[in-house]
Amino acid sequence: MDSLSTIASYYGSEDFDPAKDRLYEIAVPRLLDLFDRHHVRATFFISGKDFINNERTCFWIDKIIHKGHEIANHSFSHLARLSSRSNAVVEEEIAKNHQAIKDFFDVTCAGYRSPGYSISDDILRLLAKQGYLYDSSIFPTSISVLYKIYRKFTAYPKQGVSPTDMGPPLLFLSPREPYLLRNLKLPDGRPMAEIPVTTTRIGRLPFYFSFHLCLPEPVFRVMLGAIRADCINYVLHGTDILDFTKDRINDRFIARHTTIKIPLESKMKKLDIAMSSLSGRVNILSRDLSGEMLKTGIAAK
Repeated sequence: MDSLSTIASYYGSEDFDPAKDRLYEIAVPRLLDLFDRHHVRATFFISGKDFINNERTCFWIDKIIHKGHEIANHSFSHLARLSSRSNAVVEEEIAKNHQAIKDFFDVTCAGYRSPGYSISDDILRLLAKQGYLYDSSIFPTSISVLYKIYRKFTAYPKQGVSPTDMGPPLLFLSPREPYLLRNLKLPDGRPMAEIPVTTTRIGRLPFYFSFHLCLPEPVFRVMLGAIRADCINYVLHGTDILDFTKDRINDRFIARHTTIKIPLESKMKKLDIAMSSLSGRVNILSRDLSGEMLKTGIAAK
């Protein structure tokens, strides 16, 4: 759930007040209604900076938990290029967010996703050491290089771009479906699991909602019908269901976001199509806490 302050910072804003961020109060009711209609239990990856000083955000996170959805760790500050930072910084970002979620919501996180999919072996080892059951930061897509180029020309200079964005280049060869990281043992001896972002079998194109929003509807429907995987890890962002005009976002930095100006009606139509297609063919978010493989998951970041 990347907040409006996170998006604004990405595009160059230095004074967006997180305490006034309305992302959760706008997006969460729409997401909860969507998931209720399609009988989906989702995973919300959240950052501490977005809720520690925002009572409205805390209220909606409580609603998420009450509805039976999972809360997972997305780092505390949502720092760019996290995997290129020191181990001390990475450990603090993960541990501080883990503790904040525990303190505010009495939830012990079992899963983690790194900001910008910036993942490394060091981060994975740290997660295993801290007892995380799974990571969901590997994005095995063939267009990762294009993404790095896109970031170079769209991100604010202080955000920068790094080879660590979306992980090392060869990560696109990683398995497309969940697998056990057998060399990374949890404190109880079980292996940690990796739940990669879903990509297409042919071409390894991204199979997630932000990408689908940019496609013509006929192409979008073809991709939905053609996806073949035992596990569908379908990622969407809170910003994917905002309407820049109707929701009165009124921020010149956020206005630069790729999909923010697509009308809400078009977004919700595509989301309903996606949820109907996917939830009808897979078991949604079946997590086996014994350490066996997760069968499937639909994730909201």
